[in-house]
Amino acid sequence: MKGIVTFSFALLALAETAFCQPPLRWDHVLMYEDTQGGGDSPRAICDDGNGVCALAMLLPWSDTRLVKLDAEGNVGLSYDLGFEHRNSVVSIARMSNGDFLISGDRVYDPNWSDTFIARADSVGNLLWITEITGGAEEHCAFAGETPTGYLMAGNTNGYGAGLNDWWILWFDEYGDSLSYRTYGTAGDDVLQAVVPTDDGFLLAGSIWTDVEARSEPWLIKINFDGDSVWSSVHAEEPGNSVLAAANAPGGGFALIETVHYGLHVDSLRFVRTDEFGNATGGRITSNGSWARKLKPCPDAGYTFLTGSSLVRVDDNGNLLWSTRYPMVYHTDYVRMEDNSYVTCGIHSYDFPWGQFIRSEVIRTFPEPVLADEHRLNPQPDFALTGAYPNPFNSSTRLRYRLAELGPVALDIFDITGRMVTTLMDGVQPAGDHTITFDGSRLASGLYLCRLSSREASVVEKIVLLK
Repeated sequence: MKGIVTFSFALLALAETAFCQPPLRWDHVLMYEDTQGGGDSPRAICDDGNGVCALAMLLPWSDTRLVKLDAEGNVGLSYDLGFEHRNSVVSIARMSNGDFLISGDRVYDPNWSDTFIARADSVGNLLWITEITGGAEEHCAFAGETPTGYLMAGNTNGYGAGLNDWWILWFDEYGDSLSYRTYGTAGDDVLQAVVPTDDGFLLAGSIWTDVEARSEPWLIKINFDGDSVWSSVHAEEPGNSVLAAANAPGGGFALIETVHYGLHVDSLRFVRTDEFGNATGGRITSNGSWARKLKPCPDAGYTFLTGSSLVRVDDNGNLLWSTRYPMVYHTDYVRMEDNSYVTCGIHSYDFPWGQFIRSEVIRTFPEPVLADEHRLNPQPDFALTGAYPNPFNSSTRLRYRLAELGPVALDIFDITGRMVTTLMDGVQPAGDHTITFDGSRLASGLYLCRLSSREASVVEKIVLLK
């Protein structure tokens, strides 16, 4: 296996001002020793826990490499997965048991591509890979866990009834295909984003309407079996499409749509919807025609990629900052538990003997917590502020906030209302706290966390998957 040479550039923290992008903590370049006319490309990144990141990288000889970086960006593991054909990785996700789920496309020629889903263990050993062929052009957009296995979503020319349909496939824990469904019209429908919810998934993208001869934003809510619960089409200008979507804290969804004004003038619009996909507000947030990877932030607001930038908006879609980090093209990013960002991408250089592509990974210092005026709903003084990871396997970290010194209890209940365990029962000071819940002896399923004091109580759902 060819070795990796890592170059590190120490960067000094700059004084942070309100709404400025967090300064760089480090900038690492990963390149292969034989760089004659070739290079590698990091395509997807995820948080592997304890400040560690995992990268899925496309190699110049078409294999895919799993790379783990420690908190300072040093390579701790590098493993070639042994994929055949030319692959384009779309996503990598750390599953609840610590394994990795990797998905993407296999490109045979410009007019023929298939999709694949693969599982690797925590140290990079390939456990299985499943390729789905349709005899036409298929593309992957997302892969994730379900209560009974895995789901992959994308677009298909070969399996649906229309020119291009949305495509959902289900797999068991060994990668065997169970079933699939398609959604769409007779036209060119494009799935862009999939959002896991407590009871299924939100599908988001565009639908082609023959009457208007244009694309419009389309949302479909499905349950875990793929049955449509509701769908929503909404558009104010012709040619719009949902590019990215996320769950909105407090209920409903957040969307990034592209807005076309004609003459190649496009903007990105942030949209909030209710739980049934009805738009409740929107705001133009930046110029551009491409966005993806919309993610809610633990304190407030959202981040998303536009290709050349990482963009941060508040709960109302107001632009807070847009990155100017030294990277030509961002392929993915992850927000770490300490509120820092790790992004991956590429630089490309043209030489007389060919093009050289340099892969790059950067990490920022933690971002300051947003003030209440940038929240749709001011941050409560007494609250459960999240579980990480969720869903989880074996254990998860619960975060909560107390307004004042006093007695407080944190209890776990199963779905029947039976108390499973008490994590904490005593006097604690005001401020933010974290506690670990070990569910290794419990069955898979939905559990309820209840934080209670003398004056109030709050409940949050967590999902245990084994």
